[in-house]
Amino acid sequence: LSVMLATSLLCGAFMLPRPPQPHVSTRAPPLCMKVVDLFPDAPTVGGIQVVPKPSSFPDALDAPTVAKAATITPFPDVADVIFAPTGGSDLVAALFVGTALLLGPDFLLAPA
Repeated sequence: LSVMLATSLLCGAFMLPRPPQPHVSTRAPPLCMKVVDLFPDAPTVGGIQVVPKPSSFPDALDAPTVAKAATITPFPDVADVIFAPTGGSDLVAALFVGTALLLGPDFLLAPA
């Protein structure tokens, strides 16, 4: 107990009151926002002044009165997925891609 009392007296003796500091605000000034029109005049293209049509967005949006039911498509068959490129113009494209893959890049880069 006596050690705690002596410590508190010594620490208290070195704690001098600070002089009052002037109040300095560390807050940033309040932000203000101002709209600036960067292009106040309507643009001219080829000597003709382009002015947009006046438009206004409706205050309230209404949902459609008639809703159409969703169309459910059947799950595709595995054969339809595998053999899908065998019809019409896809067959020609698949032939060119297959030939290019078989020949490899050396065929395209080889000197004539």
